[in-house]
Amino acid sequence: MTHASTVLDIGVDLGTTTSKAVALDESGTAVGTASLPTHWRSPQPEWAEREADSVEALVTRLLREVVAAAEGAVAVTAVRPIGFTGMAESGALVNGDGVVKSPMIAWYDPRGRDEIDSLPADFLAKFPGRTGLPVTPLATLFKLRWMRKSGLDLTGLQWLSLPEYVCHRLGARRAAECSMLGRTGLLDIHTGELLPEALELLGVDDSFVPPISPAGTSLGTVRSGALGLDQRYAGAVLTVAGHDHLV
Repeated sequence: MTHASTVLDIGVDLGTTTSKAVALDESGTAVGTASLPTHWRSPQPEWAEREADSVEALVTRLLREVVAAAEGAVAVTAVRPIGFTGMAESGALVNGDGVVKSPMIAWYDPRGRDEIDSLPADFLAKFPGRTGLPVTPLATLFKLRWMRKSGLDLTGLQWLSLPEYVCHRLGARRAAECSMLGRTGLLDIHTGELLPEALELLGVDDSFVPPISPAGTSLGTVRSGALGLDQRYAGAVLTVAGHDHLV
């Protein structure tokens, strides 16, 4: 049977339990799906984290499998865009060369809980009103505070949420998507800018977060051969679609 040739639009959800992808043809019809388990390791009780190479391997496999699934219905000539959503609170600290310097800690990991008790009372009282978030270790800020107190020098590092990191590894420029950043505790929701008091607690300046971009912004294209993907993926526009609850 001869299938019509088409380019694909791909959406990827980097989820807590499973990571999923869907491929649409040029008419917007879903022609392929893929789903893989999201694996975490637990170095201590209650902890959950991932290494960057395991995330990259999962994304590579997911993108290959969703295109393979689509090939059951259409002849795939190219991938046009790839949009990523996922967990905003989970991500990585990378240096200027793009080397990951931290584990990717799960959003539900309680690390940072003890650090909250040591923070100034006035900061904690104002935190919900400034960020829109409750004072709990779910906010990335408190996990970052834990990393710093555990000996990680944050100087020269930059925070990327999980979808932002994956886009960057595929070839996109570094960017902080608004709704992702809004879950970290680093964003003042009234000004739309970074919260100075949060940066001060971490001992960093505003270069700690890349330029802020709205959801759906084109961040660049898939680099030829990125993560071992074939040429059909090369040149696909990369974007962060926003926080998974919104998407």
